[in-house]
Amino acid sequence: MKYILQILSLLLFFELSLSSYQTKKSNYSGFGAINFKISPFSDIDNAVFMGGKGAVIFPNNFYLGGAGYFLLNEVRPIPQHSELKSHFGYGGLLVGYLYQAKKNIAITSDILIGAGHTFLYQTKRDSETLYYNSSISFMSEFSYSLLFTLSHSLKIETGVSYRYVNENEYYSSSQLSGYGFNLNFLFGKF
Repeated sequence: MKYILQILSLLLFFELSLSSYQTKKSNYSGFGAINFKISPFSDIDNAVFMGGKGAVIFPNNFYLGGAGYFLLNEVRPIPQHSELKSHFGYGGLLVGYLYQAKKNIAITSDILIGAGHTFLYQTKRDSETLYYNSSISFMSEFSYSLLFTLSHSLKIETGVSYRYVNENEYYSSSQLSGYGFNLNFLFGKF
């Protein structure tokens, strides 16, 4: 509950800040976003990812930017490393398109191309964290979403995505890849 209140306070702060900010007319605009994603990962059916994205929107409604996510759940890796915990994150270049961007309900489509990083660690009794090993893999993610306008500078985006990640030394591609449900809070000038 504490985290939800902090996020809502942050959203209100950005909304109030951006609503009073005026600039000259420009053909370019942009946004930043706080993202949440539920997607299968390894042996977890509903793993929770959190991250962010940001992009510049060009006059033809294409956008270019970057995005990154990290896994909030702790995952036990393969049996030969059962004493270790695992974390996963990914990010990269984001390219997308806004269809009917000026409407109250718009459609977005984007692709994220980058890398995924898996690392293993162990926490000792005295709270010291020891990092064991890590592995990097190529990844891509396609997403399709509906974008709902709440105000001039705040929108909510909800949709589906598919993440593909190459296998690494700890997980197979099928354990790292999967469909997801996305909920994003976008701030900016659209």
